[in-house]
Amino acid sequence: MLKVLTHYFKAIVHNYAFCGLSGDDLSEQSRKVLLINLFCFVGVLFTLPLGLIAIVNQDVWVASSTLFISSLYTLNHVYLRFTLNYEVSSNVILYPLFILMLFLVFSGGVNQTGFVWIYCIPPVAMFLHGLKRGMIEIVLFLCVLLLIFLFPSELGATYNWSQELKKRIVYSFLVLGFLSAVYEYSRMKSISMLRNLSEELQVASKTDPLTTLLNRRGMLEVINKESSNDKQVFDNALIICDVDFFKKVNDKYGHNIGDAVLIELSNIFKENWGKDAHISRWGGEEFLIFIPSTLFDIIHPEVERFRKRIEKVRFGDLDNPFHVTLSFGIARFNYQESIDNAINRADKHLYKAKSNGRNCIVSD
Repeated sequence: MLKVLTHYFKAIVHNYAFCGLSGDDLSEQSRKVLLINLFCFVGVLFTLPLGLIAIVNQDVWVASSTLFISSLYTLNHVYLRFTLNYEVSSNVILYPLFILMLFLVFSGGVNQTGFVWIYCIPPVAMFLHGLKRGMIEIVLFLCVLLLIFLFPSELGATYNWSQELKKRIVYSFLVLGFLSAVYEYSRMKSISMLRNLSEELQVASKTDPLTTLLNRRGMLEVINKESSNDKQVFDNALIICDVDFFKKVNDKYGHNIGDAVLIELSNIFKENWGKDAHISRWGGEEFLIFIPSTLFDIIHPEVERFRKRIEKVRFGDLDNPFHVTLSFGIARFNYQESIDNAINRADKHLYKAKSNGRNCIVSD
């Protein structure tokens, strides 16, 4: 029973903090929603008791201002829950907070303790609006604070602090502002590094490291993405090709030369098909070419011209050159069948081309 209640309580807290979002990702939206809700909660937690105390002390201005902020933060949470517009909600958090803090400094606050609350300004500004905008807002707040400290009588301020205390307030505010800026800068750099690393890992997971072509996973993702394209007019073509007698190349010339052959072939593939097709190293010495929305009848002649071109390419050293040939299997693919079936059909055509003596093409 206790475990069920604990789980239920955690679910309520999570739902409040993220306004119904999962919160499992590292998106800017989830982070901002969480921060705004935390600030709303903390803001109400502190301003509401201050407002009630001010009512007891018959301090109308402090009571009205703190209770107004408390009500505003409560409504802000409700607004954020229904709209998830964290840009507007962050402004509702920050700018009334600025006004309240300046008012507490101006009036001195409860028992002349108003200045102790201004130190929440730097981290809140940085967390909600980032480094650049947060710095600008902190500087503007500091400028108004200095005006209140330098010209209290002209402005009608009612605080009662010594010059030495005001200096320490400004110095400590500057230190906290500096530390908040350093923290925000390091956080932004860390997030940028994580995003770059994530992108690099995404690319690496879909790319063959030897040829820099798509790998099997990357090609299947491309085909699935293209299958959802509503603008498709013609059928697609799947072309599987295999280097004939590639094992003999490795055995005779070494695996380094064999890798060089695959790299050179991949470059020729890119040069010949790169603009109109997606190319992948399907496995070992096998390549898969996917040509979306094309006139299928022209594919066989194009592949034939490419096959003859490969026959003439010289591989290996200048003193000991050699040639390779390719066998091809071509399947028509129109998404009315599964991707696996189309690839298997192209693979059967390739096997038949191998059986027919290699260095040839078999097509639907």
